[in-house]
Amino acid sequence: MTERQQIVQITLRFYAELNDFLPYALRQRAFSAGVPAHNTVKHIIESIGIPHTEVDLILDQAVARPGSVLWAGVRFRPDPHWHVYWRNPGDSGLPPEVRWKLPAGWRAEPLPLPVPERQVGPGGVDFLLARRVVLLARLVPPPDWKGGPVTVEADVDWLACEAACVPGRTRLSARLGEAATALSEAELAAARAALPRPQADAKGLRLGTPRLETAAGRWILTLPLEGP
Repeated sequence: MTERQQIVQITLRFYAELNDFLPYALRQRAFSAGVPAHNTVKHIIESIGIPHTEVDLILDQAVARPGSVLWAGVRFRPDPHWHVYWRNPGDSGLPPEVRWKLPAGWRAEPLPLPVPERQVGPGGVDFLLARRVVLLARLVPPPDWKGGPVTVEADVDWLACEAACVPGRTRLSARLGEAATALSEAELAAARAALPRPQADAKGLRLGTPRLETAAGRWILTLPLEGP
């Protein structure tokens, strides 16, 4: 026999662009909704139809050791068909911004953003980071660090878009040694493989066939590079 699920009544109110995803009668006002008692805020928001980009902080080592350099990643998981933007977003959008909060003496060395996808639309050209993406950084401890517990925090801002756009902001926290925030070897390898290739690896590249396109009344010239 299945245990009956407890439903609780909660009051919700959404602001700014989030109202665009609600039925007209629920916009710009507080309203009640019945939800399962065990639901998280994420599940509640998604059940109402509000898009939700999951963002979390992951670390690659279970234990920090003196002299080691740690990998950290801010992982974005947008809803299907949604995206965030590259460092140069193009004609619209804003890139993600990560501000690290580290123990005294530690420093962060952010890596370049992954290679973006190029999208030509009515508004021009945009450079997107679609689907799941991990923004990597190296975390370097001070030379005199003797080991011990380490908590890493990051303040993150982003803009997720599909037909409409929803800004996001959060503070993330991860503690070395916690399995829930571990960056797996496979995910680290995939994130590193998605980074731009160093200039030294560009040998053998050649200029491909130029393309001339028009979008929103503007001409766009593309000069592709081809090679190994």
